[in-house]
Amino acid sequence: MADSAVKPASSLTVRKVVLGIFTSVVWIVFAFLLTTYMQRYIDTDSQNTHGVASDHHTAVRSMITKPSGEKLSDVGGLVVAKKTLRRAVLLPLKYPDTFFEGPAALRPPKGILLHGPPGTGKTMLARALASESGASFISVSSATLEDKWWGESAKLVQACFHLARTELQPCILFFDEVDGMGRTRSEHDQACVYSFKTELLRNLDGSDVTHKNAAVVVLACTNNVSVLDPALKRRLPLQIRIDVPTEEGRLEILKKLCHGEPSHETVGATKIDILRHVSKWTSGKTGSDLSALFSDASSIRMNDVNIEPLLAQGVKNGHDIMKAIGPLRLRHWKAAIGENVTEEEDEGEKEEEEEEEEEPPTVHGPDRS
Repeated sequence: MADSAVKPASSLTVRKVVLGIFTSVVWIVFAFLLTTYMQRYIDTDSQNTHGVASDHHTAVRSMITKPSGEKLSDVGGLVVAKKTLRRAVLLPLKYPDTFFEGPAALRPPKGILLHGPPGTGKTMLARALASESGASFISVSSATLEDKWWGESAKLVQACFHLARTELQPCILFFDEVDGMGRTRSEHDQACVYSFKTELLRNLDGSDVTHKNAAVVVLACTNNVSVLDPALKRRLPLQIRIDVPTEEGRLEILKKLCHGEPSHETVGATKIDILRHVSKWTSGKTGSDLSALFSDASSIRMNDVNIEPLLAQGVKNGHDIMKAIGPLRLRHWKAAIGENVTEEEDEGEKEEEEEEEEEPPTVHGPDRS
């Protein structure tokens, strides 16, 4: 009886072992077949794309920015920078056959770095170049390239350059705040970060000889050029300083901002006279600061007129509303800057005040720390 009881138990154990081995073999074969199929799919999908799959290209296409409609002439000030960019970027992108496939002496620089304090118009210049030239515009930042999977960021960089050089040319590849992705390499960098920076440098170097004459211009901007990797700066040979505007530059920016404003026919001082005063009082301000100042002055002007009755009457055209509100006066600008102006000041007194030699209001420049 004991022998007969042991035999079924041992037989059951053998069956369990065999079933376990069989199950393991089935899973191993399934995993092998699945891996083989996925590898073939990736290889097919990545054909002629240097190992970059279509999902990377899809991610890059999401970085393409539509034209803003701005032109270089719409950017106030920066006369020297605009002249240089017109020669180095705008003309080559408009006539790629002449500049990219012609003699080496005509070819534009392979990389351009715009650097300077924040708010001075670096990104605006890049958008204006893309819009006026009609070229595709890929805006890349460190956030758009970051990925949780090891090696994916490097593949996204490769996809950016490959797509720009094959399907999207003529194209501007714009690296916004490039210091976020191109800081000096060090031994403390993680392996994935180091690999990402190396891939960025390799593609900037134009190692892909297949598309060496592609009509692609690389633009990068930064507020802190000192932290960039020296190898990255060598690959951006044309470096243009975009500095805080001068008094003439501020006047030009203010003219652009006030374009379309109501006329000053009933006001003692003309618009240009008022803007000259404002440009003198805003030393150290950037274009972004002046834009915010214009917005503040416009908001203060809205307090002078109640536009609700006009809206209730069905007047919804913005130009008609602006005529009712009237032009920006000197006291609006002063209030926006921080100067106290009494409400009793009439138009005649304002005219005399503008003709007098007066101390400008206190204006604090941008924090450079």
